Amino acid sequence: MEVWNQVSMVMMLFAYWFGALGSEAFRFYKWLDNPDHVDVRIMKFDCFIITVVIYASFLLVECLSMLMQIYGRWHRKTTLENDLQKSNMRFYHQYANLFSASTFWWLHWLLSLGYKRPLQMSDLGCLPKRHSSKQNRAIFSRVLKEEKMKSIEKGKDLGLYTVYRRVHGKMHLLTFFIKIVADCLSFVGPVAVGRIVQYVTHHYYGTVSDWDEMSDYVTVSEFFHNGFALVIVMFLCSSIRGLFLQNHHQIVSIEGIHLSAEIQSAVYEKSLHLSSWSMNGGPMTIGEITNHISTDARHLINLSNYIHYVWSMPFQIAVIMWLLYHYLGASALVGATMYLIGTPIQFMLAGMQAKVQKSALEVSDDRLKRTHELLLGMKLIKLCGWEEVFFKAISTVRKSEIARLTKGALIQAAMFFMINATPVFVTLVSFTLYSKWSNKPLTPDIAFSSLALVNQLAPAVLLIPMVTMHVVLAHISTKRLQKFFMADELESNSRKMKEEEKDARCDPVNGQLPDVDVKPQKQKETTHFSRLNDDDEISEVKEDQSVKGKEYMQLKQITAGDDDAVSHLPGLPDSVALKIQEASFVWDPEQKDAILSNINIEIPKGQLTMIIGPVGAGKSSILSAILCEMTKLQGKVQWNSFVFQNDFLSSILSTEIMATKCLTKR
Repeated sequence: MEVWNQVSMVMMLFAYWFGALGSEAFRFYKWLDNPDHVDVRIMKFDCFIITVVIYASFLLVECLSMLMQIYGRWHRKTTLENDLQKSNMRFYHQYANLFSASTFWWLHWLLSLGYKRPLQMSDLGCLPKRHSSKQNRAIFSRVLKEEKMKSIEKGKDLGLYTVYRRVHGKMHLLTFFIKIVADCLSFVGPVAVGRIVQYVTHHYYGTVSDWDEMSDYVTVSEFFHNGFALVIVMFLCSSIRGLFLQNHHQIVSIEGIHLSAEIQSAVYEKSLHLSSWSMNGGPMTIGEITNHISTDARHLINLSNYIHYVWSMPFQIAVIMWLLYHYLGASALVGATMYLIGTPIQFMLAGMQAKVQKSALEVSDDRLKRTHELLLGMKLIKLCGWEEVFFKAISTVRKSEIARLTKGALIQAAMFFMINATPVFVTLVSFTLYSKWSNKPLTPDIAFSSLALVNQLAPAVLLIPMVTMHVVLAHISTKRLQKFFMADELESNSRKMKEEEKDARCDPVNGQLPDVDVKPQKQKETTHFSRLNDDDEISEVKEDQSVKGKEYMQLKQITAGDDDAVSHLPGLPDSVALKIQEASFVWDPEQKDAILSNINIEIPKGQLTMIIGPVGAGKSSILSAILCEMTKLQGKVQWNSFVFQNDFLSSILSTEIMATKCLTKR
C-alpha cells in the first residue's frame, strides 16, 4: 500500500497486522501464566510490551486508511492533486509516504539516472505549487500587510519576527521536536563506548562482572552490559540520529529558501511603489535595495538554518558537562572553566565582527549606488572623459569595503583558533587533575568516554560564535527590512494609511479611482492655474520657440476670486484628464510646511499641456504631485488615467553631480 499506493492492498495489510497482533497477544498471554516472568527488568517481557504496542499502532493506521480510502470513496470522488496532474512534475516529496519521504527513497530514480548520464535541467521537471515564489509571495504579502495595519493601529513599529513566526512557525516547531530527538540520541554513543571498552576489558583480563542473576532470562542490565548488543544499539541510534538530522536540515533549508524568495519578492514589489523622494532624496538608495535582495536575504537563510542551535547548543553543553562530571568528577568542572574563559572572548569577537559587517554593508550600499549611477550615465561619462574620475571614486569606496571585510576575516580566524584550541586544553586539564583528586587510575573506559564527550563538545562550542554572528546579522537585516517596508509609498501619498488600506480599486464603469476627501486647512493665500488666453504675454518663452500647427496649453497664476478658473463639477467628466482642488504637497512625509500650497488644476483630455515658468517655480514638483510622487497634506486629486514614465534626466543629473564632487575633491 505504501509503495504501490493501491487501494486494493488495504484489506490485505489489515489482515496481516490483525493476524500479527493476535499471535503476539496470544504469546504474551501465555508468558503471563508464570508470575515470575512478570517483571520489567526482564528484557523479553519488555520486548513483548513494545511489540504489542507497535502492532496495535499499525493496525489502527490500517483501519483509518481503510475508512478513508475505501468507504470514503462512496461519498466523494477522489482526484489527483493539481501538482500530480502535471506531466513534468517529479518532485514527490510531499506526496510520498512517511517512510519514503523520511528516507528520501522517492529520489532514487534521480540518483540512478545521474549514475547513468549527466543530469540536465529538463530531468528535474517542475516544482510543486507550495515551493513556487508566487505562492510564497502571496502568503508573505498577506501576513505582512496585516502586521503593518496592526502596527499602524497600535502606533508601534512593524514586527517582522511576527511575520516570520506566522508564515514559517509550524514547520520550525516540527523541526524543534526532530532536533531534540536527534540531540538526545547523540549522547548514546559516548556512553556506549565506555561500556564496550569495559566489556572488552573484563573478557580480556578474565575479571568477573556484576551480572544480574535474578532470572533465567536476559535482564535489561545484562543486555546493556553486553558489548555486541551495545554495538548494535550504537549503530541503530547513529542511523536514526542521522535520519532525523537529515530531515531537520532539509526542512530548515527549504524554509530558508522560501523566506529568501518571499523577502526578495516583497522588496521588489515594495520598490515599485516607492516615491521618487524616497529613492533619490530620501533614505532609500538603489544600493540599499540591492543589498536587501542579496545580502539581507542570504542572512535570513542563515537564520533559518541556525535558529535551532540557539537552544540546542546550551542543551548539548549542559548534558555533556553533566556526563563529564559523572565520569571525571570535579576535574571536569575545572576543565570547563576554559570554556567559561573563552566563551566571553568569543562573544566579544562575534560582536566586533557584527559591527564590522554592518559598516561593510553601509560601504557596500554606497559602492553599489555609485556603480548604478556610473552605468546609467555611461554615455555622458564617455562623452566628457570622466572614466578616470569615476574609477578612482569607486575604487576608493571599494578599498574601504575590502579593509572592513579583511578586518572581519581576521576576527573570524581568531575565533576559530580559540574554538579549536579550547577542547585540547579542557582534556589536558581534566585528565591531569582526575588521578590527583580522585585517587583512582584513569581507566580506558573512562578515558574513551571522556574523549568522546569532549570531541562532541567541541562542535557545540564551535557553533556558538558562528550562530551568534548569523543571529546578529539576521537581526540587523530584519531591522533594515522593517525600515524599508514602512517607507512611504505612492499609494499612501493620496490617502492616509489607516483609510487607504481598504483596497481602493478603479470604478469598472468610468475607470476612475475613488475620490478621497481630506479636510482642508486654512491658508492665507490661494493659488490657481488656468489656460492661457491668446492675448496673455509669456516673458519666459520667445515667439520663435512656438511650434505652428499644434495647440499648446499653458498655465498661468490667477486670483482666487476668478470663478471661471476653477471647475466646480460634482464628478470628473470624460473630457477632463486631471483635476486638483485645494491641494497642498510636500516631499518629505515628516515635513509640515507645504512646498506647494492650495493648488487648483484642471487639465483637459486629448490636448497637449505644458507647464512653464522660471527655474525653481515648482514645475517638476507639480508633475510629481500629479503622479503621486509627493505626499499630499490636504485637498483632492482626481484623474481618469495616466501613464508614468521615469525621468531619464535624473540619472544624468546625478552623474553630473557625482562628477562635480569628484572633480572638486581632485
